[in-house]
Amino acid sequence: MNKLIRSLASVLCPGVAHYNTCSDQPAFARLRNDKPVAPVADPSLFRDDFTMISHNLVYNFVLSAAEEESGATFARYVHRRIRVNTQKGSDSLTHIILPLRPTEAISFMRARIVQPDGSSLQLSGQLEYMGTAKEPKAVLSIPPVPVGGELEYETEGLVKNDFAGAEYFQWEYPTLETHFKIIYPKKYFIRTTSRNGYPQATSYTKPEGNVLEVKTGIIQAKK
Repeated sequence: MNKLIRSLASVLCPGVAHYNTCSDQPAFARLRNDKPVAPVADPSLFRDDFTMISHNLVYNFVLSAAEEESGATFARYVHRRIRVNTQKGSDSLTHIILPLRPTEAISFMRARIVQPDGSSLQLSGQLEYMGTAKEPKAVLSIPPVPVGGELEYETEGLVKNDFAGAEYFQWEYPTLETHFKIIYPKKYFIRTTSRNGYPQATSYTKPEGNVLEVKTGIIQAKK
């Protein structure tokens, strides 16, 4: 994809994903201490080691003056809920691994473990940065997530000098819902392309700018 001034070409595909910020945090993505563990409605969706309960992602090109002065192109925000279904999954989930954009800087992260009884444990720690210059990652060590419990986290960060990219919404385990949104000034032109069966984005206008948005239900595991 070509980088164009005042334009963004994004590819939306089932696959993996990168995570970032947004100064306009949508209400659906706020962590709530009273949120219950997702019920098992269809047992076939909970046979893998994990189930992605929800995957929410926002790109926000409507930045503050300070953010623009820092050289940021957009803010990127991610919120995920992952249910642990097996002991193998519990034993293997020892870290939160956040693939980053090459120019992304995380400014905020919040995470918790939700126990099967609905109680929660807020997580803390120091992010460690690793990977390569082209594919950096941030990693947070976490305590065990019990079978039937959930890992929930959200991150925010600023991305600099980046106008095009791809996001993936299919994993090696089922996903129950996804929500992708781009918020951008009316002076910009943004184009998105969906592939491999992911829905096309719908567009509408809000007082703060234009919006492109996609919501889905169940996405089966990648085989």
